[in-house]
Amino acid sequence: MNCVKIRDEKGNEFELSGERVLANDVVFSHERHPYRMRLWIIGNEFGALAAVWASCEQDAMDEACDAGLLDGLSLDAETVADWSIHYRGEGIMRLGNASEAFDATNAWLHEAPIELQLSEVQLAFAEARGACSASLDLI
Repeated sequence: MNCVKIRDEKGNEFELSGERVLANDVVFSHERHPYRMRLWIIGNEFGALAAVWASCEQDAMDEACDAGLLDGLSLDAETVADWSIHYRGEGIMRLGNASEAFDATNAWLHEAPIELQLSEVQLAFAEARGACSASLDLI
């Protein structure tokens, strides 16, 4: 299992395993994309959970959910029902194609500009895009 170090816009560095870094829509700084795809890091109070390419925060969360990378934030039906009664549903976010319930209380999201990434991370994204790989797991 290879580890990838991703930097956010504030200079913080997060280490993720390759299968938790999606290479779904890689766009380098010298390229243009109609939806302005960017790299996002998603995490919670325990650290980074995933890195995905998306055009906005909501799309990043949806991509990570659909890829099964946010299981640590998922809520069961009993918890959702309890939160709906006691907290009026606050702290619950519905994500992905199935509109699954996730805990938003400690979730965070940071943009990670590709130009701030180490050259070996940029190279890994280039190799993944060339190999049509879904993540950096095998790169």
